[in-house]
Amino acid sequence: MFSESGSVIDRTNRLIPRFLRLILCYTGLVKASDINVGYGRISVVFVIILLFVNVDNWILLFTQWNLSYSLKANVAYVATYFLAAWAWFAVYLKKKQLDDLLMKLKKITVSVEGEKINFLVLILCCMPIAISTTVTILVIRMDFAYFSYGCKIKNLLAKILLVSLKNILNTIVFPTFTNIMAVFYCVISLILKSEIKQVTRDIQNCRYEDFSESKRIEILRRKSRINDALRCTEDIFSQPSFIIIAADLLISFSILSMYLDSKFLMVEGLSIYAEWILYAINCLGSVIFILWTAGGIPVVESEFKEAFHEKMSSRMLLIGISENLKLEKWFFVKQDHVLTGWGVLSYRRSSIFAVFGTLITYTVLIVNK
Repeated sequence: MFSESGSVIDRTNRLIPRFLRLILCYTGLVKASDINVGYGRISVVFVIILLFVNVDNWILLFTQWNLSYSLKANVAYVATYFLAAWAWFAVYLKKKQLDDLLMKLKKITVSVEGEKINFLVLILCCMPIAISTTVTILVIRMDFAYFSYGCKIKNLLAKILLVSLKNILNTIVFPTFTNIMAVFYCVISLILKSEIKQVTRDIQNCRYEDFSESKRIEILRRKSRINDALRCTEDIFSQPSFIIIAADLLISFSILSMYLDSKFLMVEGLSIYAEWILYAINCLGSVIFILWTAGGIPVVESEFKEAFHEKMSSRMLLIGISENLKLEKWFFVKQDHVLTGWGVLSYRRSSIFAVFGTLITYTVLIVNK
């Protein structure tokens, strides 16, 4: 009994790197029977942080909107916290489907490079400290009273603690949490993509004499399990991934519009540029990571179909036997699987240029309006 439980945990760790899974457990999205720490209580704390950050930032915006350099940029900035909470809630509503998906993935033989993923998650978890430091330096230097609802705080230590704490909580919600969600989505996409490539290699390595009906049925069964996992992934992550991309583009719009705003450029200092760079790297990197990774699915799907067709053609031509291919024709009549963002945005690698072109175009139009 214990060995069976241990093997299940090992397969889960192999699929989803432990540090990433730990963060997901503490946000209440993934179950963790092997983690003895009370992650259920910590997930409640995370929900409280989500609520506090959203309420606090909207109050700050509405009470001091006339003090903002750029109202449009600030609305876009604050809206990202609402979108982050929405993305969490969308996945939370499908926890049962997510558990089923992870169970299906345990049957897959490939795995991702856990150490690299864990290192990436560790870097993302350091973002709240890095961004909070840059914002705190800016606020103290310019003597802003934005985070204290317009009230001047004379005690320097109290001001530093208030600004640092609020910015750490803000950054935990966005971009840290949304980036970790993006990494989780991309890890699942990478697992499925690697499994399709493995099936394709098995087809290519199979001799045409051995590519019999029983062998083809075995391959199609494996591919059918992958297709089922792809459908589950689309059902769970289609909406949240689109929301995350929308949040990333909103913050990118906010940064770009403030950069183009001549009034805001009057605020000098390396800290503001450091904050912009950190947000830009996080947000633009997240969008590229999602579109490039999920966009690799149609590529390997096409390679699978081509390999199957070539192997079958070689067998029929060299052996000189016309075989009954009703099952194969029925299986391949469907189009390639393409993951989407809420049915609005197709995740293809070519979409990267379209997304960034749209971002720049509309930002310039709105700023100059």
